[in-house]
Amino acid sequence: MASKIEIKPIGKKDTEWVKETTREKFGADFIFDAGKKKYPYKLPGFIAYLGNEKIGVLTYEIMNGSCEIVTIESLKEKISIGSLLLKKLKETAINENCRRIWLITTNDNLSALNFYQKRGFNISNVYPNAVTKTRETVKPEIPLYGENGIEIKDEIELELKI
Repeated sequence: MASKIEIKPIGKKDTEWVKETTREKFGADFIFDAGKKKYPYKLPGFIAYLGNEKIGVLTYEIMNGSCEIVTIESLKEKISIGSLLLKKLKETAINENCRRIWLITTNDNLSALNFYQKRGFNISNVYPNAVTKTRETVKPEIPLYGENGIEIKDEIELELKI
């Protein structure tokens, strides 16, 4: 299946789709990570296509020799969408002379922690109660509990040295 998936850069015509996908996943068209508000639809990234169907998206930001994964979404599970998006981002980060790729996830996101660690990422920082503070101060729509019944409270930073 992976061979039929194409990865293409996000174009201007994709902005609304990225915005809506972010809204569906995060409850708003923005996210918070490490205390910063970010708008994925304003960032560069890639979309995974199966034929004409958009089946995944990754947005990123490059600053100071680091490439941050801001969002990554697979809309169809178990067909290598995340791996293909990550591979394309790694090529981009290397071409941009980045020293690392990093991201923030939450303590309840066991599938993300599993996915990234299987691909060589290491936990580089933990921000205790960061989500709790964000929920209390700026984004009350963040749920208290995740899919696994785990309280969502901490942010976890993972990184891959390149």
